[in-house]
Amino acid sequence: MYIFARNLKVNELNSEMTSKLEGPLFTVEATVRHKTLKNYKPFVVPQTGCIRNTNLLKTLDFKINSKIFLSYNINTNDSLVNGSFGRIVGVKEDAGGNLLEVHINFFNEDSGKETARVHQDLKDKYGVTTVPIKRLEAEPRIGAQNLGVKSTCTVYQFPLRLAHAVTI
Repeated sequence: MYIFARNLKVNELNSEMTSKLEGPLFTVEATVRHKTLKNYKPFVVPQTGCIRNTNLLKTLDFKINSKIFLSYNINTNDSLVNGSFGRIVGVKEDAGGNLLEVHINFFNEDSGKETARVHQDLKDKYGVTTVPIKRLEAEPRIGAQNLGVKSTCTVYQFPLRLAHAVTI
């Protein structure tokens, strides 16, 4: 793993390392909805690619065997927490090719231990302890917060970030 001080270098190395992996590139766009603005487009932080006020990427690109980390606490009791590192071992798609789950083998054997126990079929399939990660729903505030705007949108995205390189 490489550690950099700036997101630009992290993004460059993550893209480079992902391009070297075999297999198809999966591209997952976040689904963003607003209660009243039909065509709402969220602000994406240029340095990170995340939707403002979230740790969710607007566009998540990965391949099988990509190193990742969780960008949100999913289940703290099961150690599925922000910053947990792992490797993508597979995906589950619906009949239309839409991603339903990303299957992760976490480097720390305690991460997702209980969840993986329920999904023994995934361990049998991949040969390693595997945790299915589904899209997370987040409701970030939007607009000019310093002016007291309290509107929110709803974001659906896998809470994953590439981790061949990370920032400190």
